[in-house]
Parts: sequence; C-alpha cells; structure tokens
Amino acid sequence: EMMGCVAQSLPQLLPVLLKGMVYPPDKIEELLEDNAIDERGGDDRQQDLAPVFHSAKTKGQYDSDDDDSEGGGSDDEMDDDDGEWSLRKCSAASLDSLAGIFGASYVLPPLLPALQEGLRHSDQWFREASILALGAISDGCMA
Repeated sequence: EMMGCVAQSLPQLLPVLLKGMVYPPDKIEELLEDNAIDERGGDDRQQDLAPVFHSAKTKGQYDSDDDDSEGGGSDDEMDDDDGEWSLRKCSAASLDSLAGIFGASYVLPPLLPALQEGLRHSDQWFREASILALGAISDGCMA
C-alpha cells in the first residue's frame, strides 16, 4: 500500500528532487573561487591530468567516517563538505533509490520532461544537475 502511494507521488516528487540537485548559490560561488585559484596556479602537472576512476558506493558506505582516512577518497567526495549530507546529495541518493525500487517504467515518464528541460537550460548548473541525475538513475533504470 505504501509503495502505491509513493508511486502515485513520483510525478510531483521527481522534478523536485532534480531541482534539489542544482548547487545552491553559495556553493557555486565557492566552486568558482576555487576554480579561479586553480587557474592562477600555473600549468597543470601530468598527475593533475591523469584520469581518476571512481568506485560505486554501495549501501552502508555512506555511514563510514574513515572513507578518506587513507587518502582513497575521490575529489568529488572531498568537495561535499567533509561527507556532510546536503540537499544535493540527498536528492541524488533519493533519485538513485527510487530508480532502483521502481525501475524505468515508473521513473522515466515523469522525469524525462524535467531532464530534457534541464539539459537545454541556459544555466550551466542546471545542465550539470541534469547530467548528475542521469547518472543517479542509470543503474536502477537499466534493471
């Protein structure tokens, strides 16, 4: 019965979660400042240009306090305020979970119009959030 209620609310919920994945203005400002500092730092070193391969987080890994203790954390994990949950991270995790639970037939019809709008948006941060959302739902919608 609860699953039916959640399924009925997906058309309203999924676009809200997508909007929650857009960086807030203060974080955008921080990212732009960090980028400007990096740009002033000079030429890129070879190790700065090397590809980084991230491993998928599985259930239970979000709770660990020592993920970065050995330097194994990715740059993205470092950018997320020392592992604190933000609206962006919660929205992405919720989309991921909902896609895994309900699958493509329930998630894609209400989300695709919002994703298309986001990918065409003039603001780069909305486009970035839409790309992140595609990644968040990909595993659940492939099953």
